[in-house]
Amino acid sequence: MKLKFSIFYSLIVLFLLIGGIALYLTSDFLTGYLKEYEDSLPKYDAEEVFAAYFKKPDIDLLLEISGYELTQFETKTVLANYYTRLLYDKEITYSRASSGVDSKTMSYNVKAGGTKFAEFTLVLSEERTPHDFDLYVLGSIRLQYRASEAVEITLPSDSSAFVNGIQLNANYITEDGIPYGNTADLPEELTPITFKTYAVNGLLVQPTIRVVDRFGQNCELTNNNGQYRAEITYDEALAEEYSDYIIKAIKTYSDMTHGDASKGAAQKYYEKGSNIYSYIATLENYFDWEHSGSIFENIRTGEFYAYDENTFSCRISFVQRLPKAGQEDYVDPLDLTLFLRKNAAGTYLIFAQHTNI
Repeated sequence: MKLKFSIFYSLIVLFLLIGGIALYLTSDFLTGYLKEYEDSLPKYDAEEVFAAYFKKPDIDLLLEISGYELTQFETKTVLANYYTRLLYDKEITYSRASSGVDSKTMSYNVKAGGTKFAEFTLVLSEERTPHDFDLYVLGSIRLQYRASEAVEITLPSDSSAFVNGIQLNANYITEDGIPYGNTADLPEELTPITFKTYAVNGLLVQPTIRVVDRFGQNCELTNNNGQYRAEITYDEALAEEYSDYIIKAIKTYSDMTHGDASKGAAQKYYEKGSNIYSYIATLENYFDWEHSGSIFENIRTGEFYAYDENTFSCRISFVQRLPKAGQEDYVDPLDLTLFLRKNAAGTYLIFAQHTNI
């Protein structure tokens, strides 16, 4: 009886021992299995990528990894500065995108202060865990930026425009041959002054603009919200050399119209055969205001523009007063644009003129 009892309890103990060992082994297996599964989850890979590249971002490294495309007018330094400003003093976070590219790719958005500036992907690895769980690795990092700045530059057709030091070519012209002034007032033998407009888009920041005139000098620019304009550069050398000549010619012309100078005195400044020369010859000025002498005030010359080495235009304005005893002066303002060219002797003569209203 004692033997039977002993065998019975021994078997129970044995079964309990075997069950305990089995339970221990099963528990250890399950723990390892579950840990392997947990460790294989892509959220941990995402955490590692974020910590490595975005928590304390190395902008140069991110640019190198992600790749970037800029116009020829901006450099990597400009883009790096863009991100430095964007990320400064901002909390950087990341989150899973609402949808991935496909079942093998997971996409994550990275934000600075709530604004998305990058994304990265995890892709299914060819390797798997010992228990055949999926593994993910970094697929790609892409930076996001808004290259939305643009400029327009309108300038004389014979001038050149530079954006951040790079000269614009014809590919950037959006409009050409823009008329300047009233072309109907221009003698038909002269080529009208025209303007052109360049446009450059896709810039990160407003660039440095420079316009160089036909003399190689920098032009003054006006800027209206990214729309730049350069005006005509007039020839100061011509102005210095011929201003006195022009003043003398038009004073004589004006005196002639009021009977204070002869037609011959005026015509010596004009080209024979021109319409204005003929106009002077046929002008009737016998009924002009009676006066004693004349006074010229506010004389101004300017806008000297060379069309070629032998032809230029300019502008002159003044007020001529014609005194008469016992009465108020007769006031005759004059504002003319003149066109001159050299004759065979090398003397500039006026071959056309028009009144500026």
